[in-house]
Amino acid sequence: SAPAGGAAGGRKRRRSRALPAHPACPLTLPPPLLLLLLPGIMAASKPVEVPGGGGTAGLSRWQLALVLGTPILLGAGAVYLWGRRTARRGKGASERKTPEGRASPGPGGESGSGQPDGPGHEEMSPLGRAQAAKNKGNKYFKAGKYELAIQCYTEAISLCPPEKNLDLSTFYQNRAAAYEQLQKWTEVAQDCTKAVELNPKYVKALFRRAKAHEKLDNKKECLEDVTAVCILEAFQNQQSMLLADKVLKLLGKEKAKEKYKNREPLMPSPQFIKSYFSSFTDDIISQPLLKGEKSDEDKDKEGEASEVKENSGYLRAKQYMEEENYDKIISETTKEIEAKGRYMAEALLLRATFYLLIGNASAAKPDLDQVISMEDANVKLRANALIKRGSMYMQQQQPVLSTQDFNMAADIDPQNADVYHHRGQLKILLDQIEEAVEDFDECIRLRPNSALAQAQKCFALYRQAYTGSNALTVQAAMKGFEDVIKNFPRCAEGYALYAQALTDQQQFGKADEMYDKCIDLEPDNATTYVHKGLLQLQWKQDLDKGLELISKAIEIDNKCDFAYETMGTIEVQRGNLDKAIEMFNKAINLAKSEMEMAHLYSLCDAAYAQTEVAKKYGLKPPTL
Repeated sequence: SAPAGGAAGGRKRRRSRALPAHPACPLTLPPPLLLLLLPGIMAASKPVEVPGGGGTAGLSRWQLALVLGTPILLGAGAVYLWGRRTARRGKGASERKTPEGRASPGPGGESGSGQPDGPGHEEMSPLGRAQAAKNKGNKYFKAGKYELAIQCYTEAISLCPPEKNLDLSTFYQNRAAAYEQLQKWTEVAQDCTKAVELNPKYVKALFRRAKAHEKLDNKKECLEDVTAVCILEAFQNQQSMLLADKVLKLLGKEKAKEKYKNREPLMPSPQFIKSYFSSFTDDIISQPLLKGEKSDEDKDKEGEASEVKENSGYLRAKQYMEEENYDKIISETTKEIEAKGRYMAEALLLRATFYLLIGNASAAKPDLDQVISMEDANVKLRANALIKRGSMYMQQQQPVLSTQDFNMAADIDPQNADVYHHRGQLKILLDQIEEAVEDFDECIRLRPNSALAQAQKCFALYRQAYTGSNALTVQAAMKGFEDVIKNFPRCAEGYALYAQALTDQQQFGKADEMYDKCIDLEPDNATTYVHKGLLQLQWKQDLDKGLELISKAIEIDNKCDFAYETMGTIEVQRGNLDKAIEMFNKAINLAKSEMEMAHLYSLCDAAYAQTEVAKKYGLKPPTL
């Protein structure tokens, strides 16, 4: 996740987040976070068979939290928490029929429906009379006479011998179905609970109780029930998976809203900050101090930290930036602003940028608003402020406001390559690929040596071909990546994006080579180690190597929330749920936006629900 503005250059730029982000998948800081989401945008399409490529994968790749899939982690942070699932998702997607004639099969496979003593008996057994009452109730149910159906099911319950657990559970479940039609949710939950006590793996009762809990706003209980259903159904029923996804997102948003409001601001790592600023080329505030801004004595001190003699909070802040003493930036720029000094516009923009970097968008917005409204300020400052505010709006899922800011930036500074670069990323997120390519082309026209724009244009074209399942255009896009890394061999982003495309096409060996190239160019880029670790899992199912690389990422940058998140998802796959929850909580504390935090809470809640289901029902999904 990256702050507003430096979309692709950010240290975490290549993670899928819930665009839901995600990803979900998922975002974080404004524009820089844009590329973060790109892998997640390549939703659910099958890899395309390309001549000479690696074949097709046939798996839906990008889903959030509990929309589940194979226990092999695929791609940039897209994780499937549970279960093995084939590419076909049609099975089990139809509505469950209610009421029913008998209980779900028990653990041993017996129907347990309990037949009458036999056709030769003139007098029905107690169970036979209970079944007759139930059958009468079913007729009333189908006729829409739910109160009468309830009376019959109640009679069946009273007549049924208590040792006939499975039959009795059916009668409770059928009565719950009738209560459901009358929207009596408390009664639905109570009867389903009785049914589940009698038959703990009764899918229909568990799912109906989950829906009742949803209506009663019991999100935690709803999640536990639907989690059990997903596992029992082997993740083959879309209804239950969609409910799980829905409640996870609601829980995540609810928890993130409270947590984010009270969070302590946290400065990202120096690597992240430098990478963020490197995604801008026309950003005045990120440029080194000019010679005239330093004293003659300082100019002669090569290799020593310069000291600015002029009493300017902004210039001191710039000096601290060069020294990577980032914690002092906000306080120094505040001094310049309060003094209404010569560099007030620059100070406002620099302070806003660091507010974004620490995840405080509410504090950043007034500063950005003020810079944008300063018509006498340098147009590059105003355009940069618009880019960052537009990216912030996109992170907050306000695409109309975001688009307005980018368009305004293009109007006031049409020769600013950054505007087109970052607007191109916005267009990709909005699935406006042709317009994105046009923006990247304009960026390249203004700045022909912009390797980043070249690489991202390639990725946009690839994504368009990939989702369209067009083998020829996929092949052309892959060739485009080859041209980019040939023409710009020092552009790490080119290798990283190419590696993602190669992974999609299952050309794992070559993808691994691209990640190695990326690491050679940026050895302190923690995110690349995470992606390479994920590749080891998908390619060779090498869990040890994957964890080793992700641990290396944390060693390089102990504030890399993506690494903790990924480690957590792997621990879920291994069945180490307590360890997974610990990792997710570390990532939550490092999240740079409320939206990112909500995504992480969804992952954590999904893992926690599994622990509860395992305790209650002994149900566990497959593990690595």
